[in-house]
Order: sequence, then structure tokens, then C-alpha cells
Amino acid sequence: IHAVSTCYHGPVRRPTKSQSEWMSIWNRRAEIADPIEASAYCANGVPETPQEHDRVVEAYLELLDFSQDHAVLEIGCGNGLNLVWLEGHCARLVGSDLSPEMVNKYHGGAAVLVAEAKSLPFPAESFDRVLMASVAHYFATPEYFRECVIGIGRVLRAGGRAVLADILIEPPSSGAPFL
Repeated sequence: IHAVSTCYHGPVRRPTKSQSEWMSIWNRRAEIADPIEASAYCANGVPETPQEHDRVVEAYLELLDFSQDHAVLEIGCGNGLNLVWLEGHCARLVGSDLSPEMVNKYHGGAAVLVAEAKSLPFPAESFDRVLMASVAHYFATPEYFRECVIGIGRVLRAGGRAVLADILIEPPSSGAPFL
């Protein structure tokens, strides 16, 4: 796995909720009409504007560097907010999420399924690209994250690329507003 990371300093607060508790929270959030707000893409409690979210997703797409012949997986797809951007630009698109209610909100062209991030139900070397954005900060332990990374490595084809992007405790020294 090729990894690009931005380091930051500051206190890291680990969530204390279990995966089943997060599933319950996300199932309730699925009732929120605004897809950006429902996905919790917020800063200081205020949902991102569509333009702000577009800017972040465009960065993900650039990092993914995918083509029409690629198979792409989004882990933590929620209501499909990012899947919409990927539709029509790859040969196969799959989204997975912990919340059945969030997955049910998506009505696009990708295949979607309910699955924990650490338990990807796909054969080895199934995808050319994997995106996991704004998901890892909900993991309760570093071990859970490690299991996810191992699973991502398992489902990536040789030469594949994974983009794992998440919130920052402090802005990176580069001045970029996101990973």
C-alpha cells in the first residue's frame, strides 16, 4: 500500500462508543434531509456548504487517480454523498457502510452494502482503488484501524491505491485544510 500522510500534533481523543453504538447514531442521522449534514461533514457544528464539500471531494478524486477501467470501493459511504461523484467514472463502483439506514438513503448506480470497515466481504484483489474518508476518527481503538488497513491491503489489486482521509486535530503545517 502506498501511503501519503500528513502529521499533526495535538491531543487525540479516542471515541468511547462501540461500533453498534455508532451504527445506532448513524441510523438516526439518516433521517436528516440535507445529505451533507446527515453525513456530519461539519466544522464547528455548521454543515459544509456544497462548494466546500465539492472542494474536498475533488481532492479525494485527484488522490485516487482512477480511470474508467478501475474498480473502486468507498468504505463508509453513508448516504452515498461521495459515491455520486464517482458514478460513471469507473468500471465498477461499490460502497460499504456500517449503517443500514444510511445505505438505504442512496439511490444511485453503485452497488452498496452494509459492512464493518474492518470486515470487508470481498475476495482478495477485488479493487483498484479504495476511498475511506471521514471514517477512521470514529474507530474506538488503534487495533480496529490496523485491522481496517490490513483489510484494505487485502482487497486492493497489485499497484492499487487507497486514500484514507480524515479530520485533523490541528491544521497541517502545509496550510491545506484537509488531508
